[in-house]
Amino acid sequence: MLRVVEDVESALGRSDLMIYLDNNTTTAMSEVVIQQMRDDTALLSKNPTQWEDVLEQSKRRIRLLLGIDSGQILLTSGGTENAALFLHGLQARHVVASPLEHISVLSHDSMEMVITQVPLTAQGEWQLPVLETVLKQGPGVVATTVVNSETGVITDVAAVAALTKKVSPQTKVFVDACQVPGKFRFGKLPEAVDAVSISAHKFHGPPGVGALWLRDGIELVPILSGGFQQNSYRGGMPNVIGGCGLIAALTEVTHRDDFGSISRLRHDLDELILCVPDVELNYADAALAPNTSNYHVHGVRGDVLALLLRKLGVIVSHTSSGLKATNAGTALMQYLYPEGGADQNVRFSLSRYNTTEEIRKAANVFGKAVKELRRL
Repeated sequence: MLRVVEDVESALGRSDLMIYLDNNTTTAMSEVVIQQMRDDTALLSKNPTQWEDVLEQSKRRIRLLLGIDSGQILLTSGGTENAALFLHGLQARHVVASPLEHISVLSHDSMEMVITQVPLTAQGEWQLPVLETVLKQGPGVVATTVVNSETGVITDVAAVAALTKKVSPQTKVFVDACQVPGKFRFGKLPEAVDAVSISAHKFHGPPGVGALWLRDGIELVPILSGGFQQNSYRGGMPNVIGGCGLIAALTEVTHRDDFGSISRLRHDLDELILCVPDVELNYADAALAPNTSNYHVHGVRGDVLALLLRKLGVIVSHTSSGLKATNAGTALMQYLYPEGGADQNVRFSLSRYNTTEEIRKAANVFGKAVKELRRL
């Protein structure tokens, strides 16, 4: 594979471009966030005993910014830990999810915890009649993501949560909202939701810090012992400075209005990319996040194309960092392309820092790269 990439790179010539279009993996930290973390670090260095006050203020701010006036917030390392804290903390034995879910949920399938996957419709939505049947078994948790990081498909969380509580009131609903902030506004949280997960590095905050909201009455068994911090649910010193950065990032994306401009950029990108022969937009008929496009490139392996584009200065992904990929593609793409071609996809994900000129240049490089790879 490397030899093929090097041959094509040589044919196309080296590039001094650096266009970052992989924002569903991680985002650049905002200058506002960086400055706020510097200020908070200086403040706490003068009076370290203030960290508990700062932590509680941070949690109140997170609830406010999410539009939630009750429940508790746990400061964590991010989305993966949030899923583990909730699933193992509830000691769930049966979890229901869809093929869209992050590997931090799906990887828990074992003798101790069974994961049942509900199939999707052609638009990437849960098949609710199948979910209703599974719910009659009384699972411990239904886990759903708001936005799938690989495809950008938006889940009707309210419908999934409402059906869950109607059929199996004792089942808890866990929502992965890591891809929501900065892409579109949080709506009113459905009453049937019991936990929400966010991660700062997905919306221009610091890496390694996230938050888990729990509805009042949710009790978890700690998965990490050794301290009484955060109501004993998560022992050890929390990342207080990281939490300050999370709040700064969440505040910034909540008060900005970049959603329309990001959506227009993605529309422009789609128009240019789909001019390349035999390229299709995956889940084109589904409700998609305004920043994400996943393209099926007939006859070209996605991992090879993504590596070549990276060499040429356009940073995209073959798959999501939270999904397990094989030579045959991710399970989600195998579901979409059961007859083959599941490995022929690349994902572009935009942010507020991208420009129209970058989109034009990236699409031009994409077209040349696909043409050369098909020629070999």
